[in-house]
Amino acid sequence: MNLLLHAQNLSWRANNKTIVNIKDLQIHQGERIALIGNNGAGKSSLIRLLALLQEKSSGTLSYPGIRSTNQLTLRRQFSMMFQEANLLKGTVLYNVSLGLKLRGINKKNRDLEARRWLSRFGIEHLAYREARNLSGGEAKRVSLARALVTQPTILFLDEPFSALDLPTRSSILLDLLRIVKEAGITMVFITHHPAEIPLLANRVLVMEQGRIIQDAPPRDVFERPATKNVAQLMGYENILEGTVKEHKFLLPDGQFLMIPSQITIPQHQKVHLFLQANDLRLHNQGKKAINTLELRIKHVIPIHDAYQLQCEGTPPITVTIKRNEFMDLNLEPGHDILVHIPDSAMVFAPIHDGQG
Repeated sequence: MNLLLHAQNLSWRANNKTIVNIKDLQIHQGERIALIGNNGAGKSSLIRLLALLQEKSSGTLSYPGIRSTNQLTLRRQFSMMFQEANLLKGTVLYNVSLGLKLRGINKKNRDLEARRWLSRFGIEHLAYREARNLSGGEAKRVSLARALVTQPTILFLDEPFSALDLPTRSSILLDLLRIVKEAGITMVFITHHPAEIPLLANRVLVMEQGRIIQDAPPRDVFERPATKNVAQLMGYENILEGTVKEHKFLLPDGQFLMIPSQITIPQHQKVHLFLQANDLRLHNQGKKAINTLELRIKHVIPIHDAYQLQCEGTPPITVTIKRNEFMDLNLEPGHDILVHIPDSAMVFAPIHDGQG
């Protein structure tokens, strides 16, 4: 793949604190990169640096796959969409065509191109509406058309859809994915919604304290999170800490779980065990079986067509079960249950020095 962007030893400091510290990052043509991390991890600062909207403190940024004669023409190869729509006073058509005007395109051609992009997002009928009087979803579609009308080489998105309701956000994301694929635009987007990652991304960068701690395809990050922090970002509700001995995962209270035979972990290694709540099963037999934990339901939380059972025990565990199972078992807080942990649900990661 054509290398578009290469960052080496890239850093940015503010108030005597290092916000971004990237050793090596390459972005290639056609990649759709999800940038994730906790608040304050440096995500927004990183994409501002990559898009040349923020001056770096040190390091090098090169763009070998992008033709440019100066900083301005290079910057014009990028589009950035922020959390706020930031539409200007005037019509929708004016807002979308402005980038073409700044590039010297005549009015007839820029209006034709702007209308074409409005049509691709299903909002051509809004062309002469006042841009600041739009609904949230309409404003986001206009912002996307404005960002893409110049056909940027790289599109940067700083979580612009987070405030939208789920149906509106889903519809816009599907349109965005279709258009980005058709136009061959490379995309880097920040998200806090794990479900968006498999839909939009073919690569995931996980940031922590300004650094990239995992860089992998979406499946690898979901199924093999590198750290406790990554597991939390990926939606793992249960994170257990223990030690490996004789192919057993020993919990602090003396209970243990058998490690699946296909998984090899060094003896006496301290590890995290990550478990997703909907991968766990209630064990309804009269006696305890292998890899089950005895727990007591503390809270019951309804979620759509399922119920989340928050259980107290050592360790505490959260289990999600379907509505039918919940009603059949007539579960309530205070009930004792046995929770079975299937081999397929177990995801292990070593605990390194300094990790909690």
